[in-house]
Amino acid sequence: MKRRMLWNPSRQGVASRSGTAACRRRNPSWRRRAFYSRMTTGTRRDWRRLHLTLRPGLERDTQLMPWLIADTVCGEVARFLGVEIPARYSDWLDAKAERCYAGHDHFRKLMRGRGNAPRDWLYAFMRHWLAALLDLERPDLYQCLPEDFNLGHRLPPGQHPLIRRKGFVPTLLPKPRPWDARRVLEHRRWVWLGSSPGGREGADVAERSLRQLPTNPRAGM
Repeated sequence: MKRRMLWNPSRQGVASRSGTAACRRRNPSWRRRAFYSRMTTGTRRDWRRLHLTLRPGLERDTQLMPWLIADTVCGEVARFLGVEIPARYSDWLDAKAERCYAGHDHFRKLMRGRGNAPRDWLYAFMRHWLAALLDLERPDLYQCLPEDFNLGHRLPPGQHPLIRRKGFVPTLLPKPRPWDARRVLEHRRWVWLGSSPGGREGADVAERSLRQLPTNPRAGM
């Protein structure tokens, strides 16, 4: 004879509460609603006003600041090599991040992750993009970067000598080149940068600076 299970309201409540908690963990929108519910009316109004000041796209959706991360990555390379990186590189990295966020589902999923993972992913992507840009415009500087920088790893602190860190002959470096944004803007993978902030402006600045280059090619480094 089968034993009939009696209904227990206390057990039913525990099961329903545990199921609701699991559902909430799987639904990130519940976290946002809970965050807003704990705000006062004035704080909620200030948050909405601040949210509207963020640029549409990556910055507004994730509260990440790609322009700030781009400046940090360019400063990291400048300190490592002891070379000033043109300001247009920060604009290019910022534009690349917004373009990837708008057009690539996988990149957008990474940027909408939890915790500090989106920030760390954006740092890694920008290091990879910066290495690709330097390889086109300044291959002599690109060869001085560690190989793992292409994979998004952070550079060691401090300034380091300009030696070749790719390949097996440290003293074999490409001939130094002057900065010329056209090497990047005319490449098939980066030609779209011409319509972004700092794109054509950077090319015009580089063209004007060619007339003022020093006679010693290493002096421009």
